[in-house]
Amino acid sequence: MTENERLTEWIIGKIRSEYSQDIKLLLGDDVYKLDIDRPYRAAGYYFPASENANKFGMTFIIAGIGYDLFPMSWERMENIADLNEDNAPVLLDARILYSTSDEDRARFLALQRRLRDHLNNPQYSRQKALEKVSVAMELYQTMAFEDTLYKVRKGAGYIVIYLSHAVAYSNQTCFRRGHNEQISDLAKMPHLPADFVTSIGAVIAAPSIPEITNLCHQLTKNTRQFFSTGNWRLSAKLIWAFFENRTLHLKRRQTFICPLFRFLS
Repeated sequence: MTENERLTEWIIGKIRSEYSQDIKLLLGDDVYKLDIDRPYRAAGYYFPASENANKFGMTFIIAGIGYDLFPMSWERMENIADLNEDNAPVLLDARILYSTSDEDRARFLALQRRLRDHLNNPQYSRQKALEKVSVAMELYQTMAFEDTLYKVRKGAGYIVIYLSHAVAYSNQTCFRRGHNEQISDLAKMPHLPADFVTSIGAVIAAPSIPEITNLCHQLTKNTRQFFSTGNWRLSAKLIWAFFENRTLHLKRRQTFICPLFRFLS
C-alpha cells in the first residue's frame, strides 16, 4: 500500500467518524499525481453538505510530498462542466471514492456527462474556444502597456494558457494530464495554429519586453487566423463581430507551478 492509499483510507475513516453528516461525496482525480501513484485512487476534493465540512480541508506533507484536500462547490463544478473554468480533468477524470448520498452521486455523474457532451459538440466547444481567445486578446492589450519584465512575463504566461485552452477546445479535448504535460499534449493534437508549439517555446525563451510582446502578438494573431481557415473555418465577419461585441473579464486567476510556467516567477 502506498502513502497515497494510506492517506485516502485515513481520510475516508475520518469522514465516517467525524463528518458523516457534513461530507457525503469524496472524489479523487489523477491530474497532478506522481507517476508512482497513478494506479491508485487519490482523495482530492469533496462537496460540503454543511459549513462544518469546510474545516476538513487541509494540506498534508508526507515524506516531503504535499497532498491537498479541499472543498468544492457545486457552482464551481458547474462552471467547469460548461468550460467556463479551464479545469476540465478535475471533473472529467474524477472517481467517486466515498458516497452516502445517491442524490449527490447522481448530480456529479450528470455533470461529468454534461462536460463530455460539451466537448463532443463542435459548435459549443468552438464557441468556448473563441471566448478564450477573446480573454487572451484583452490580456495582450494590458500587457502591451507594461514596462516591468516580470509583469510582462506573467501576462505572456496567461496568454499562452488561454490560447492553449482555445486550441484544445477546438480539437474537442482538454489537457487531461494538466499543465505539466501541456506542450506534449498540444503537439499530439491534429489541428494547430501555425507554429503554435514553437511560438510558445519562443515566448518562454524571449529575454526582453519587446520580444515577448511581439511574439505574443504573433501567437494571438496566428490563433485568430486558425479559426477562420481550415477545419475550423468561421467567416471573418463572424469572428470580428464576436471579438468586437463580447466583453469578458477575468473572474479567477491561477498560478500554475510547472516547468512550462516557471518563468512567471
